[in-house]
Amino acid sequence: MTEQKTAAELLLESRVAVYGDRVDNMVRTAQMWGALLGVEIQPWQVPFMMSSYKMLRAMQAPDYSDNIDDVDGWNKMFREILGDDLIQARTVE
Repeated sequence: MTEQKTAAELLLESRVAVYGDRVDNMVRTAQMWGALLGVEIQPWQVPFMMSSYKMLRAMQAPDYSDNIDDVDGWNKMFREILGDDLIQARTVE
């Protein structure tokens, strides 16, 4: 049985050919934002910021799937940035 890809996964895959590696882009975006704001921005903060913007848009148009698909995509990118550093904490133990 094959696993169906989500709308966010399909969107992310389609963007690689045009925009390049997602993690590299988050690193460069953090550097650019940091330079503009005069503060250090970590690459993992970029998808959080972008996701929060898409959540705001989803609040204005909750029936518009693009917003929630993008939130899913930004969450996937967050996981990719953290990679092996992401702690799989499933319990409070």
